[in-house]
Amino acid sequence: MFVKTILGGTLAVAALVGVAPVALAVGQDEPTVQLNADTAALSGRMNVYQFTEGNTAYGNCSAGKAVFSSSALTFSDYRYEPMADTSANVSATAKLRPGIVAGAYKLAMTCGNKVVSATFTVPGKKATPKPVGAPQTGGGGTATVFE
Repeated sequence: MFVKTILGGTLAVAALVGVAPVALAVGQDEPTVQLNADTAALSGRMNVYQFTEGNTAYGNCSAGKAVFSSSALTFSDYRYEPMADTSANVSATAKLRPGIVAGAYKLAMTCGNKVVSATFTVPGKKATPKPVGAPQTGGGGTATVFE
């Protein structure tokens, strides 16, 4: 009973602050799914697509082989083994489908006869400032960056 109370309290707190609960190792029988994982060095990555580095879908499925699906992502390189940095036991490389724009999308995982889902975001790409007014003749002037 004590473990259920702690688990329920954790989920309730996570729901109140708008954070998706990470799969918990204690008594974890229910399937869970998420895109990416926060680390001590890199926070704010969970359920946010990363343009500058690899993306991984993580799931916890005690029923065996799980399958990920999303209208915004494709999946490859499935791994069915416990992960060292998360309580997931299935993962796959996730890549953005062509033409997907910034917004919120659904990531689903089918585990046995259950389907669980999470919402992840694709952020807008930031524009890179381009130099304006660079000398055309190589006269030694400096470019001005307007942001």
